[in-house]
Amino acid sequence: MIPRRQAEFEAWLTGGVYIQEDEGYRVLSPEKAKQEIRDLIRKDDYDKAKRLAESLKNTLSFSQDKISKSIRVSFPVYVKLTEFALKTRSTVNAWVNRLVIGDVERQLEEISTRKDVSSEKTRELGSSLDSWKKSLAPDGTEGTVFSGPRRPRNPSVYTVPNFSREMARLCSERWLEEVRKKCSKIPVEAFEKYLEKTDVEKMPEELENEPSLFLPIRLEIAEDMKLRILLCVRYVLMPSNMSDEEIYAFEEEMREEFGSDTVSKFTEVDEGFFTPDGASFEAEVYSGDLEDKNGQLLLDGIIIPAEEEAFNEMKLKFLSKYNETQDNLKKELEEALRNGLFDKVAKLSDLLSVQQRRKKLEEFSLGIIFHLLGGKTQVISFKAPELIVRAWEAYGDTELSQILDWEVPPSER
Repeated sequence: MIPRRQAEFEAWLTGGVYIQEDEGYRVLSPEKAKQEIRDLIRKDDYDKAKRLAESLKNTLSFSQDKISKSIRVSFPVYVKLTEFALKTRSTVNAWVNRLVIGDVERQLEEISTRKDVSSEKTRELGSSLDSWKKSLAPDGTEGTVFSGPRRPRNPSVYTVPNFSREMARLCSERWLEEVRKKCSKIPVEAFEKYLEKTDVEKMPEELENEPSLFLPIRLEIAEDMKLRILLCVRYVLMPSNMSDEEIYAFEEEMREEFGSDTVSKFTEVDEGFFTPDGASFEAEVYSGDLEDKNGQLLLDGIIIPAEEEAFNEMKLKFLSKYNETQDNLKKELEEALRNGLFDKVAKLSDLLSVQQRRKKLEEFSLGIIFHLLGGKTQVISFKAPELIVRAWEAYGDTELSQILDWEVPPSER
């Protein structure tokens, strides 16, 4: 007994028919099918005889029109595919196409040696495969390929489902801290006046209510060619409750008060500052190196476990680096208090506050990433002529498990 898709394709290959049994399907030649119909009628099994007779009457055929095929894979498999795509400045779709083409080419080699398959069917399958390959871009995609810096075009592979008020506040503070750093060349007075015209104080509330709009997790290749996973917070800074005309009038007001050079400094950072679109900024909340080892994902060299209890132990390892730093800062703080060095007390308190925020953000990020990598699946798809899709479904590895053992060819690194 064989699966339905395989039986269907085998019936097309051999000019036979397929019939369902209790635990699967089997393929019959026309002669055997006719004999079985006679046997079924003798046994008064008219329903089965009817289905088999209709199969003989209806010739199987597959179109050359393209259809879509979707496959659900585990997130580790998707991570591996994404890594290959980013390293070769290609797409996940291109790597899936390559896999399918390779599988069908191997199938074609085997089919061409079979005596029960006509040369006409072999040529039809080969012609369909060649036509599809020619329709693809050189990298294996049907769309555009990555260009420019080695960054993914897919900005998000997952978004955060639940968000506490405290985390919304911490992410907002982290974002504004990064924005101030990027805008450090803008005079402080001018930047603060711009902020007064925005709704940035409402950012925590917006993050808490709609985290998926502002917190993408994405994969990208770092300069050392390692795959990194990043949790970021993204938000747009723009004057609120202003018409287009009022925004342009505000730009002129800033020009008159602070000078054209200051306005130019704004637009050097982002051209959207004085437009209805606003200036978009992104701040990294967490990033770590992802690595596959024997089918297991490692985050910064530590295996990501499947069980919640084991994850809690892993989290303690990650966060232990903050404990020593905080202990040392607390000792310095106590000494400064004893000696009445309140300038130093203020600085050390600020450092401890920063460490505390970073630890909370990392703990939050690790929880999100654990649930993402441990349990989430991803749907990938490709589009090919129906004949190719059916051939691949008949014999291809729909689990894509072998991807975990692939190596990127040296010529494509």
